[in-house]
Amino acid sequence: MSNQFFNFIADLIYENFSRNTPQAGDRYFLILNNQGDINNLKEAIGEKCASEMFDYKLENGGYFLTPQMLYRNGADLVIASASSKVTNDFLVTLRNRVGDQVDKWKGKALLSIIKEDLDSISGGSISLQSEGMPLHPNELSKLLKNKIQEKVIDPTDRIVLTKHLSEIDKERAVQFTTFYDYKDVIEIINNGELTQKDYQNLGMFRDEQLSHSKGSNLEKRIQKNKELYSKLETLNKLNQDDAEYERLFLEKDIPKFQKDNWRELDFSKVFQSNMRRANSSKKTNVSFEKIKIPASIGCDYFIRPLSDKGAGKRKYQLLMYTENPNKLSFSLNIDVKNSEIDGLHQDFLQHYGEAEVKVKKRAIDVVISPEKGNHVTFERIVYKHEDKASLKAEFNICILPYSDLIFQEYHTSFEVNYKDRLLKLPLDSNNITLGVEPLKNKEVKGDQSLLEIDNIEGMNYELPNEILDSEERLIFKVSYESQEVKIELAGERPDVIPIKSNKLAKIKRESQANFNKKGTKITSNQAHEYYIYNDYKQFLDIEEEWLADIAYTGFYNNGHFTKNDEIKLSPELVNAYNRFVNGFLKKAPSLVYWNETIQQRGKEYIEQYIKEIAVIDDTQPAGNKSKSLFKLGIIYKNSGDEIWLSPFHPLNVAFELRKLEKLSDEEIDQGILDRLKPDSLLPFIYDYRDDVYTPDSQQYVPGWIIYKKKDTSNVVDADLYLDKVVKDKLHQFEEHFSYLFLSGSNAPLKMNIINILNDKQAIKGLIKWYIEKKNKQQNSKLPPIIVNVYRDHLDDSYCDKFAEISEVEEFEQRFDLKLKAQDTNLSPVDLLKELHRNIKFYVTSKAKNYEYAHISFYKMEAQNNYASQPMDQLESGITMSGLYSSVPSKKFEEDYRSGFGIKDYSIESDDLLLNCSYYVNEIASNMVNQASNTYMKGRGIVSRTALDDMNVIHNILHSSNWVTFVDPGVDLDFFESSIDDLLVIHYNDQYSSSSRYDAITVTSRSNQYYDVIKEFFDSMSIANENKPKAVERTISYFNTINGEWLLKIIGNRGYFTEEKLSIIAAIKASLAYFNHSDILWVPISLEEVLRVAGAVSLNKTGGIFTAKNLGVKGSHSDDVLLIGLEEIDDDIKVHLYPIEVKIGQNHESVIKKAREQIAQTSSLLESQTVTKEQSFMKCFYQNFFIQLFISNAKRMVETNFFTSKDYELSKNITQKLKKGNYEFVSYLDSYIGKGAIVSYKRGVFVRSNEVKNGTLVIEMSKEDDLNPCLVNEINELEKWLTSEATDFAKENILKYSYSNKTPPYKKDVKKQIFKFLTE
Repeated sequence: MSNQFFNFIADLIYENFSRNTPQAGDRYFLILNNQGDINNLKEAIGEKCASEMFDYKLENGGYFLTPQMLYRNGADLVIASASSKVTNDFLVTLRNRVGDQVDKWKGKALLSIIKEDLDSISGGSISLQSEGMPLHPNELSKLLKNKIQEKVIDPTDRIVLTKHLSEIDKERAVQFTTFYDYKDVIEIINNGELTQKDYQNLGMFRDEQLSHSKGSNLEKRIQKNKELYSKLETLNKLNQDDAEYERLFLEKDIPKFQKDNWRELDFSKVFQSNMRRANSSKKTNVSFEKIKIPASIGCDYFIRPLSDKGAGKRKYQLLMYTENPNKLSFSLNIDVKNSEIDGLHQDFLQHYGEAEVKVKKRAIDVVISPEKGNHVTFERIVYKHEDKASLKAEFNICILPYSDLIFQEYHTSFEVNYKDRLLKLPLDSNNITLGVEPLKNKEVKGDQSLLEIDNIEGMNYELPNEILDSEERLIFKVSYESQEVKIELAGERPDVIPIKSNKLAKIKRESQANFNKKGTKITSNQAHEYYIYNDYKQFLDIEEEWLADIAYTGFYNNGHFTKNDEIKLSPELVNAYNRFVNGFLKKAPSLVYWNETIQQRGKEYIEQYIKEIAVIDDTQPAGNKSKSLFKLGIIYKNSGDEIWLSPFHPLNVAFELRKLEKLSDEEIDQGILDRLKPDSLLPFIYDYRDDVYTPDSQQYVPGWIIYKKKDTSNVVDADLYLDKVVKDKLHQFEEHFSYLFLSGSNAPLKMNIINILNDKQAIKGLIKWYIEKKNKQQNSKLPPIIVNVYRDHLDDSYCDKFAEISEVEEFEQRFDLKLKAQDTNLSPVDLLKELHRNIKFYVTSKAKNYEYAHISFYKMEAQNNYASQPMDQLESGITMSGLYSSVPSKKFEEDYRSGFGIKDYSIESDDLLLNCSYYVNEIASNMVNQASNTYMKGRGIVSRTALDDMNVIHNILHSSNWVTFVDPGVDLDFFESSIDDLLVIHYNDQYSSSSRYDAITVTSRSNQYYDVIKEFFDSMSIANENKPKAVERTISYFNTINGEWLLKIIGNRGYFTEEKLSIIAAIKASLAYFNHSDILWVPISLEEVLRVAGAVSLNKTGGIFTAKNLGVKGSHSDDVLLIGLEEIDDDIKVHLYPIEVKIGQNHESVIKKAREQIAQTSSLLESQTVTKEQSFMKCFYQNFFIQLFISNAKRMVETNFFTSKDYELSKNITQKLKKGNYEFVSYLDSYIGKGAIVSYKRGVFVRSNEVKNGTLVIEMSKEDDLNPCLVNEINELEKWLTSEATDFAKENILKYSYSNKTPPYKKDVKKQIFKFLTE
C-alpha cells in the first residue's frame, strides 16, 4: 500500500493530538490489516511527525526502542506496535506500564498499533476509529471534503471526488466502513488531481463536461457514467460477440470500444453512442404509408407485404397496370419517426432498374422513362434508413403496359422477382387462372413455354401431372396485347386471414383503401386477402342489394332483403339521397373509402334531410310524410324483434362524416374506435305497434345500428363494460373472502344473474375470470361454480349457447375471447371441456325468492313505460362532438328518466351530426300511435325508471352477500335514502362514460366494513364520541375516491390499511392546502385512472397512461391526481397535478423515489395532454380526464366531501367541458411544482413545505397530524394548515402566491428568458 496513504494517516494522527493533546496514562489503539501496513505507518510516523525515539529497559538488560510523538502541552504519545520480535503479551505489558505512570512512563500516553482485536489490549483503551476520533468515518469524511476543495484544482475532479466520497458515506448505512475505504480519495487529494488510472479505479470514464451539471442532473450523469463503464468492462472481460455490444452501442463505435485503451474514452462519446442506439432500437420507426399516383394517370395497382412476419413485412410487392407506362409517375410515401435524421435521405437509397428515382423528405418519387415505358418493366427500390436492416422498406415492382387486370386471381398472393424479371405466382392446384373471368380451359403441353391470352376474359390453363412432377422450375411466358411477362409457379397462397367488421373498418379508414367482396373473401389493392364471418357477410350482402335497385327502406326476412317502395319523399331529398348512394358505384359503403365526392354528397343529403324535418307543421298530425322520413335508411326484420339502421340512414351517414372529419387517417387503437358509436345519439325508437327498441351494443357492426325490442335487451352499452364489471367484481370478492377459494376446496361459488336480458357479456365476464384464475393456479383444482339466471324470455339466454357449443373456434367467436391457458398441457379443447364441466347454469323465470348467492348481478326492474319529454329538460351525454356519447339519467319528482338531451349542450347551426341526431329523436318520438298524433317539436323518447320493485330488492339483498346493480338508472341517493342499514361499498361510473353509473355494489352485511375502520381509529386513540361519525365519513371518502381500497383493507389489515387511510388523509389535506378561490380541485385516484383506462381499452397496444404502452421507463405515481379547473375571463384552463403519499420513517431514499415518481408521472401527463401535437388522440386523452373530473365532481356533491366548496358545475361550464372548449396547461409549475409529496413522517414536530427540483414536499407528523386530517372537515383543515400561524411557508401556498388576475402566461417574456439564462 502506498506511502502517501500512511503519510496522510500519520499526519492526521499527529495533528489530531496536537489539537486534543493526550493526557498522561491515556491509552489508544489502532487495528490495521497486516504487518506490512503496521510497518508503513510506523515508518511514516517516524519520518513525518515531530518525534524522537523512546527507549524502555527490558528485564534482560536490553532496550525496546520505538517512536514517540512529542507535545508541549500534554503527554507524549508512545507508539508501540506488534512485529515478529514484539509479542502481544509485551504490548499488554506496555499498556499496563503506561497506566501505572512510573519511571520513564510517567507523563506518557500509549498508542498500540495491532493487526487483530485483542481484549487484553483494546480493553480500557480508546480506538482511533471510534466516534469523535480522527479515523472515525464521520471525522475523516468531513476532513476530506475540505481537503478536496483546498488541494484538488480541476473543478471536474473535485465534483467526481466529492461524489465518490458521498457514496462511501452512504455505504456506511448498510455495511461497516473503515478508514481504509477512503484510501483512493486520500491518494488523489495528495496528488492534487485525478489521473486516468484514478478514473478507472473509481469505475468511470473521464467526463470533461461534468462541471456544467448541477443538482440531480449531476448525480444522474455520474450514475450513468458508472453504469456504462461497468457494462463495457463486463463485455470486454467476457470477450463478447459484436451482437452483445450492438444491444448497447452504435455499430460504428464498437471497434474503439473493444480496443485495449477503451477506459481512456470520454464519457460523452460513450453516452452518445448508447443513447443513439437506444433511440434507434426503441423509437425509430420506418413505415410505408401509401402510394400516390397523379389523378391524370390511369393506373390500377396492387401492393402487399411479402409476409406478416419478420423482414417480409418490410418487403413490398407492387404490381401496376397502365395503358400509358411511358407517362407513369408515382410516389412511395414513407414515414420516419423518432430518428435523429429528419425524414428520408438520398444516401440510404439503393435503386435497381431504369426509372428515375428521387428521394424527398417524406416520399420516394418514381418516374418511368418515356423511351423505356412501352414494355413490361421491373424495378427494385430499397430504402435502408441509417443503413440499418431493421429500418428498411423494400419495393419490388412490376409494371404491365396494359390496363386489363389479367392476374386478378393472384392480386393478394403474387411476388415480384426482380433478379429474374418475373412474377412468382402460387401453385396450389393444377390450374393457372389468367384473365378477368375465364370460361375456357386448355391443357399445357409438355414442352409449352408460352401461355397466350386473346381477350380480357382469359383462359384456365391446366397443368398435367408430368409437368407438376418435374424437378425443373415451372416458368412460363404469358402473352397479352403483344407483351410478354414471365411467371414462375411455386409455393402456396398465403393464408387467408379472418377479419372482424371493426378491424376492417379501421384498415379502410387508415389506409383509405377500397375492398372487393367475393363470397366470404375480401380483397383490396393495399391489403391482404381476408375472409369475413357469415354474420357480417349478411350485412354486406344487404348493402349491395340495397344499391342494386336504390332502396330507401325495406324488410329482411329469412336471409333476404326486400325493398319497400311505400315511402314518399320530396323530390329534393330523393335527388340528394340518390346522388349520395350513386357515389358508391354499386359497392357496399362498408367496403368503400368515402372520398371527397362521397363526403360532399353525404353532407348535402344530411342537410336536406334536416331541412325536411325542421319545417314539419306542428299544428298537423305527423302523418305519412313523417313516417317516410323516419323510415329512410331503416330495415325491419319480419320477425319483429329487431330494427336495423343501415349505413344509408341519415344518422349513420352524419356519424361517419364526423369520424372522417375528426380522425382522418390517424392510427387509433381498436379499443378506442369500438367506443365511437352513434347508438346513444338515438337511444329509443318505436315500431308500428308502439313497442320500444333500444340499440343492442352486443351486435356491433360499424356503419349499422341494431335495435332490439326493449324486453330482449335492457342493459345500456352492455358490450362496453358488463363483462368487465362481472370479472372485476368476482376478482374483488375473491380477494375479499379468500378463505372461500382455498386450494382444493369443493365448496361451490354461487352467483346469481337477475333480470339481465342481454346476458352474453355477463357470462363472458365469468369465463374471463375463470381463465385468469386458472392461469394463476395452474396445478390447483378450481371450485365448481353454480350460476342461477332469473329472467323472462328463457329461450334468449346465452347460457344455452354456452352449454351447446363444443367447437373451440365457434365458442371463441361467439363470446369474443381466447381459450388459452398458460399451462401448456391444457389445450383449448380441454379448457372448454373444463368450463362445461365446472360451470353450471340454471335458467328459471323470475321468482319471489332467490337462491343464496355470494354475489348477485341485478338489473333493476323498471316500469316498461316510455314518455315524450322536451329534450332541453334532459342533460346531454354528448362529448367529443358526438363521437363519444352516452345516455344520462336524471331524477324527476316521481321517477328517473333517461334519453337524448341538450339541456347543457347548445347545438350549433352548422353541426350536421348533432342537428341530425336532434331531429331524428324528434321524429322518432312522433311515431307513437302510428304517427297519428299532432306533431310535437323538440321532444324525444325517454325511459322512465319507476322505483316499484323494492320488495324484489330486499329479497335479493337478503339472499346475497354482495349485490351489484348493473346499469341502475338511479343515483347513489336512492340507496342511501331508500334502504336502511345498507352500505354502498363500491361503484363504477367510468366503464362507459361520466354521465351515469354503470354499476353500484352494495351489501346489507355492513358491520365488517365499519369494524375495520373503527379498529384503526382505536389504534389512533380517536375519542369515542367522534368515532361513529368519523367511521361513516371515512367510508364515504373511500367510495368517493376509490371504493376498491375499502374492499381490500378488510383482507389486508395492518400497513395496507394505514397506507390507504393516509392517502384519504392526504387528499383532504391537499384540498385544504391547495384551495384557491379561482380553481376547483377534484381528487382522482391514479389507481382508478389506470382501472378506467383498462375499462376503456386504453391499456392495449397504443393505449395511454401505462409506462409500457407509452414507451417510458421508471416508476410512476399511483396515489392521487388533482384535476384543477380554472376560469380566466371566458376561458377554462385545466391543471393535472399528481400527488404521492408516504407514511412512516420516510427516509431520504423514500422521498427521493417519490420525487422520481412525481417527475415521471407529471412528464407523462404533460406530454399527452399539453405538449402533444394536435390530434384526435390528444383530444381523446384530454376528454378522458375531463370525464373523470365531471364524474368525481358529481361524487363530491353527493357525498358532501368538501362541504364549504361548491362542486356543482354550472350549465355554462358543463357545456364548455362537453364541447371541448378548454385548454390543458402547466403554468402552475412555477408556484407549486409539477407535483407534490405528502409525507406523514414519524418524529416530525415542525411542519414544512418546500419546492425543490420541481416537486413540492409537504411534511407533516404522523403522530400529530394524521388524526386531524382523517377526522376533521376540510374547511377546518384549511384554517389549521394555511392560517397566519401555520408552520408552512406562505410563499409556497397557492392561494397566497398565485392570482390569475395577472396570469403566468401573460408574464414579461424578456424577464422569463433573462431569469432562465441567469439561473
